[in-house]
Amino acid sequence: MTPGWCSGRPPGELDRATTDLALTQAEREVVAGAGVGEALWKLPTKSFRVQTILSDREKIMFNTDQRMTKKGYGFRSSGVENSGTRG
Repeated sequence: MTPGWCSGRPPGELDRATTDLALTQAEREVVAGAGVGEALWKLPTKSFRVQTILSDREKIMFNTDQRMTKKGYGFRSSGVENSGTRG
């Protein structure tokens, strides 16, 4: 079983997402329990729980967890740190 979306997130993150995205209680529970590759697609009149299935090649290309730890798999680092702002 994969840890849910809240695993490792700062306290209050789920509450903030619930408010910012105007989630219902059922949608909040979906988000809280979402594991890797799982998501909630919220449309104006409906919402859907989805599971993303990647091929082995796509798993390598879109492995964002590895990139976040600077141990990229098949990608070269530019050596430029991203501070999250543009200047």
